[in-house]
Amino acid sequence: MNKVLCGLIILPLLVQAADNSWTNTTGGAWETGGNWSLGVAPSYNANVNINNASSKTVTISASTQAANLTITNLLVEAAGGATNTLLLSGNTAPLTCLGFNPAVYIGKNAGTAGALVLDNGWLAHTNSTDNSSFYLGYDGLGVMTVNSGTWQGNKFYLGYRGGGQGVLNLIGGSSLFSGGNQWYAGTGPNGTGIVWKSGGLLVTTNAASGFACNIGNQGVGLMTVSGGLWIGNDLGVGVQATARGELYLEGGTNVFNGTIARVGSIAGSKGNVYMNGGLLVTTNAAGTFQFYVGLSGVGEMAMSNGTWLVDEIRAGNTAAGKGTLVIAGGEVSTRKGVIAGPAVAASNNTVLITGGLLEANSLTITAGSFGNVISNSGAVYQFSRFDPTITPASGSIVLDGGTIAFRGIANANVKYNWTGNLKNMTFLGDNAFRLNAATNATTPNQSYTFDTGLGSTNYTRLEMVNGYTCYRTGNVTLGGGGAILFSNTTALLTGSLTNNAGTVTVADSAVTIEANCTLAEGSSLYWSSNAVSSRLTVNGVLTVPAAATFTLTSPIGKSDQMTLFESPNAIVGSPDQWTVASPATHKVTLTGNTILLVPRSPAGTLVRVL
Repeated sequence: MNKVLCGLIILPLLVQAADNSWTNTTGGAWETGGNWSLGVAPSYNANVNINNASSKTVTISASTQAANLTITNLLVEAAGGATNTLLLSGNTAPLTCLGFNPAVYIGKNAGTAGALVLDNGWLAHTNSTDNSSFYLGYDGLGVMTVNSGTWQGNKFYLGYRGGGQGVLNLIGGSSLFSGGNQWYAGTGPNGTGIVWKSGGLLVTTNAASGFACNIGNQGVGLMTVSGGLWIGNDLGVGVQATARGELYLEGGTNVFNGTIARVGSIAGSKGNVYMNGGLLVTTNAAGTFQFYVGLSGVGEMAMSNGTWLVDEIRAGNTAAGKGTLVIAGGEVSTRKGVIAGPAVAASNNTVLITGGLLEANSLTITAGSFGNVISNSGAVYQFSRFDPTITPASGSIVLDGGTIAFRGIANANVKYNWTGNLKNMTFLGDNAFRLNAATNATTPNQSYTFDTGLGSTNYTRLEMVNGYTCYRTGNVTLGGGGAILFSNTTALLTGSLTNNAGTVTVADSAVTIEANCTLAEGSSLYWSSNAVSSRLTVNGVLTVPAAATFTLTSPIGKSDQMTLFESPNAIVGSPDQWTVASPATHKVTLTGNTILLVPRSPAGTLVRVL
């Protein structure tokens, strides 16, 4: 049956709908006819009102017949400081509200309070035209809690009018909105909507990919997500001119596959997103999902932990927009990149990375923008191609004491900040070059000295991390303050490694150096142990100093030993006098062509004579 025909059948019934109001002052079972003004339990053509005086709970349970669960509209509220509650507990047939607009009011009138609890029950407010609406806190106070069960709906409005306050607690169950196109918290001017999502499934999508979930549509919207799964199309946080929206992502998995997210959408609006855990995905199959921080309003996003996968991030978009993105921790991975500033003289849009990692193959400040900046201070810029686009058209893109990382490629050029697009970046402080499951280029020659005294464009640290990594066609030298890190990798250096005055760290890694390895006097060595064993194999000549400081950064049994270095050709020098900073129970010694960390000889053995 198509929607038009279905509407022609249902509409006459809705016109004839009669009010059936709850009369019992102490609550009770929904299906008991004596509790209702018509003397019978609600049926298909009823406008159901639970709005009489005093607080009470009306219960729909497994014993409620399906014939009494299909109604037209529903109103739940009480005046005078009381709260009426509708509890759906164990009903296997849905309470279905078929009203065209609206269908459900929880706390409709000013000065009233209503509550709805879904506890292993089933609620559906849907109709054939997808315009059945649910108002939680229309002009009064509305509270809804979903512990378990299923909630199916079209449109949802939380905190609708000036006096409307809505509170939604999503603890478990499935809350499914896949037919309408609006899910608003803080719907109208001065309305307030608060959502606490600690678990369960929330779906705010439709087939047309036009479902807008707005936190702060015209009023104040606050939403906290700490667990469960949220699937949506588009997202708005602070949308209309009077809106104030705040979204806190503390955990759970949050996936949006529409086309746009707006944090501070139009002039006069303000939106904030705070992410300190969980997973946020704002992508679509075409790779065109745009996440605006400060579209035309004021938008701020601060991330301290978690993982964010996104197609494209834009901080600011028009002259009226002001966007601030701060990444203090966690990992952000973009398919396209990050853009700061509109293409007009504008308003100091800012992207600040102070911790964590940002992967973006394009970093752009648009032409005609002034006072805009993308700045990395002590964090990681990561690229999955050797030639990222760095375009500070009218601003600055900065790396200050951070890391340039290349992931999953075979041609990362350690000298690219001298000759390639990285030269468009401003380098300050001491910075690192990282191969993340990657290999460096074969040309030009990659011989390099990692040193703190050669200027900011010269890297001070080499990091080879994760999976298989290879540094080829060049020798590695650690100068003053220089360092090399191997972490969670099987690493290969095809040239030599010379540590003149730096630090070598091997963390849960197996490292092979094809040529010679020379450790200078006073070398600092850090190792960690795991079940596979961390070790460094030198296929050339290994030269070790008499004086070095060794530190094991993970526990080892008092009677256990581990291999640090091995060289099938030759080891020159002896490590017997190395200082072992940790653990104090062990020492470093040379046995054949292997340097070992072994337990110290016991001072003596106590023998008990019987």
